[in-house]
Amino acid sequence: MKRRPHARLRHRLYRRLHPRVYRAGALAEQRHPLDGPLDYTRTDVSAAPSMAAAKERLGIPPVVVLCGSTRFWERMAAAAWSETLRGRIVVRPDVDMKRPRQGYADAVAVKTDLDALHRAKIRLADEVLVVGDYIGDSTRAEIAYARELGMPVRFTHPEVDAPAPASALEGAAS
Repeated sequence: MKRRPHARLRHRLYRRLHPRVYRAGALAEQRHPLDGPLDYTRTDVSAAPSMAAAKERLGIPPVVVLCGSTRFWERMAAAAWSETLRGRIVVRPDVDMKRPRQGYADAVAVKTDLDALHRAKIRLADEVLVVGDYIGDSTRAEIAYARELGMPVRFTHPEVDAPAPASALEGAAS
């Protein structure tokens, strides 16, 4: 079966941008990342210093990830607006599990996947902004995870900053 020209170009570009995936050995058995599910659970952050240097060389503004309960959806939008006007790239949750929609049958599995994706967003960011005056278990675990990575954490309501229980730290490591 013949590949379409745009598929060849996509693979050629991806091979140039991500040579590690195409080298011989264990990684050669992996499927192409654009053709299969991505693994958002990786916690290898050894590339963080080189990523920070690359961002600086490219003139990429600081990246801020918003954390907090999705019950504060409007506050998150306001915080994103404010941070964007300050010249920062804003990354935030895009799925509100408090107001479920059609399209997924297993809400628990979706929540687990979204939590893993949000941890990837935290690893990508330069700092975390916690929005709202309530911190639930998920947000507390995200704060603990960011602090474990040595990332600065800011709060829209500083009075809610409290030490995380040991169970939240265990959840952040998984």
